[in-house]
Amino acid sequence: MTVSIKQQHARGCGPAVLAMVCNQTYEDVVQSFGEHDFEKKGLYWPDLVHYLEAAGFALRMKSKVEGWSNRTERECWPLPPFAPIHIAEVKVAESSPVIHWVVMLHEGTVLDPLSSEPRMLADFHEVYHIAGLYYVEGHPGLKKPDVPTRRDSHGVYEQLIGPLREKAKELGYALGAHGSLVRDIDLIACPWTSQAVDAVTLAKALMKVAAAHGPCGIAFFGAHETGAYFRAGCPGGKAHQRLCWTFHLGGGPYIDLSVMPRLPHLPTDEIARMREVMESDADWVFQKKSP
Repeated sequence: MTVSIKQQHARGCGPAVLAMVCNQTYEDVVQSFGEHDFEKKGLYWPDLVHYLEAAGFALRMKSKVEGWSNRTERECWPLPPFAPIHIAEVKVAESSPVIHWVVMLHEGTVLDPLSSEPRMLADFHEVYHIAGLYYVEGHPGLKKPDVPTRRDSHGVYEQLIGPLREKAKELGYALGAHGSLVRDIDLIACPWTSQAVDAVTLAKALMKVAAAHGPCGIAFFGAHETGAYFRAGCPGGKAHQRLCWTFHLGGGPYIDLSVMPRLPHLPTDEIARMREVMESDADWVFQKKSP
């Protein structure tokens, strides 16, 4: 049974909802975040997702606006319960200066860290996002989550890389991995053929493949990465016109996809210039020097 827990700091709604969901005490959750000052600063979606994944939960995120390229508002919002338990990001009142976290149970009752009385989502001025939570690893509360270290992406990478590379090749790209595969799965897509599709088309196709073959059957943007700028790949945000997307898989590792830009064919005069440079620098044989 989920018990209502009151926040004990001005910005303590995050630890309170984590304690409710994970069957822990408020003090244990606060302690897990070390020197974090909950009187001055609260938690955000990445903090909650990291903690919940470490505790053995998979997440399914829902927002008021749905879709990728054709963004439309849901006719029914906030949604009725769709998971065993939920965390919702809300605005308590129109004048509230910060977001607030609450827990919604499977039958729709909302547990608010600011109140001892049960509520409903309709009681709040605005509901931004709702995350449905599913137990996928053991039983929450048996072990305090080891938030900083419980990450390993190798298993999910091996599960996904084959289908992802096949789709990338079909669309004219070569797909490779870099990094340690400890926290996340870093992928680089390079245009390889003259028929390579645009970067957004590739990203959408790979996200669909990740959902079909991933551990939880879903792939979605983070709660603060749903705007047009993020869906377009954060244009201008990376060197060499590289575009990037982050796909969350509902639990455990996530994918960081980088796509290098397609370039036009080199003009004839540029090719001739490069050949002249190479002819003047033809010594490309290197040998280790003897000590």
